[in-house]
Amino acid sequence: MKKTTQKILSTVLIVIMLLTAMPLVFAEGEIYETGDIIQFGSYPQSKVKDEALIDELNAIAPEWDEWTSYGYYSGTGKEGSMKKGDWMRYVDIVYNGTKYRGVKFTQYRSNSTYFSQGLIQYDNGYKTNTAYWFVFEPINWRVLDPTSGLVMCETIIDSQAYSNTIYYSEYEYFNDSAYTNYANDYETSSIRQWLNDDFYNTAFSNIEKKEIVSTALNNVGAATLAGISDYKKYDSNPTNDKIFLLSWDEVQNSDFGFSAECRDNDVARTAYGSDYAKSQGLYVYNSKSNWLLRSAGHPLSYMCSLVGSSGSSGTAQFQVFYVYSGVRPALRLRDIYNYNHQHSYNSVITDSTCTEQGYTTHACECGDSYTETIPPKGHSFNGSVCTNCDYDKADSCSCNCHAGGIKAFFFKFINFFAKLFNPTKRVCACGVKH
Repeated sequence: MKKTTQKILSTVLIVIMLLTAMPLVFAEGEIYETGDIIQFGSYPQSKVKDEALIDELNAIAPEWDEWTSYGYYSGTGKEGSMKKGDWMRYVDIVYNGTKYRGVKFTQYRSNSTYFSQGLIQYDNGYKTNTAYWFVFEPINWRVLDPTSGLVMCETIIDSQAYSNTIYYSEYEYFNDSAYTNYANDYETSSIRQWLNDDFYNTAFSNIEKKEIVSTALNNVGAATLAGISDYKKYDSNPTNDKIFLLSWDEVQNSDFGFSAECRDNDVARTAYGSDYAKSQGLYVYNSKSNWLLRSAGHPLSYMCSLVGSSGSSGTAQFQVFYVYSGVRPALRLRDIYNYNHQHSYNSVITDSTCTEQGYTTHACECGDSYTETIPPKGHSFNGSVCTNCDYDKADSCSCNCHAGGIKAFFFKFINFFAKLFNPTKRVCACGVKH
């Protein structure tokens, strides 16, 4: 008995040594590194160009009055004159199992939230009183830090102002009529609200939202980050956000794959806009575009930081009320190893039916009857229950693994020690990498 016990303990010690001495090798043999691309969530991106499909979408689209207003701002050209308008609207519809967004406007979106008109949409090939359609596609994310799960949208996904409102008083600019918050204050900015409301609720299903971790953000201004103390008044309070913009110093962090210098032509910082972003008024220069950072700029209270279209992040700054710079959201995933290139996120659930792209449709109770994430490849449906190892009691889906017997015991045994010594890299009891 004593020898048997010693033999078991020896085996356990060997397993522990192997787990701690080398990276855990997953079933799929893949470990993410900085710069890798994963897919998570979905958003309208590519413009529909098939004329027959456009006609079909137009035929089933509701009347203009039933489209949802973006509530975009325009004004008379004077600070404080901006007001929400209903001249640009959208509608989301599902057709033949694919989700589309229709976009239509009766006047061009202004370059600034307090001016009346702009022509960037026209320059991008979009005209008034015409419905344009965009397909919801998986969002590509660049891995910045696989350990913490930090990722950044690989493309410019939309075009929005840092601040929708701008008020002037005694040589300073504010984002509220009470003159309490500077116009470049990230905590109270409209871009922060848009990221954690409009974008968050459009891009991610209920199941996907459970995989996004709140991140504690340091929101001091670019001047403070650069060691200049003259503009500390523009530092914003720390926040805890699900979705956020990167900061001035983060886009110069070599650990994230960026150049530590603010030079041009940095591959990771250079970004291209989607068709949908261009329909919103994204300015394009030599096929590339600027994108916003959350750090306040200086020396004026209406300046924010941004990355230039050339990839420079040095002294590049931007007026907060302009709407034509791009948005590259960032977030942290609870378990980045849940996601890979094979996953499909633009499938649609209707009438309690789960549709997995490329696979058979199964009756399945997956919660809400709208766009929902489908269990990744390697997982299965079991009768009327989605057997899904990735999510912890996600909605009404089962969190039981579909592997059993000796195989399940083996992987649970390894997983126990993997969580102790390397919690971000583990295998599921079914043997699928997470």
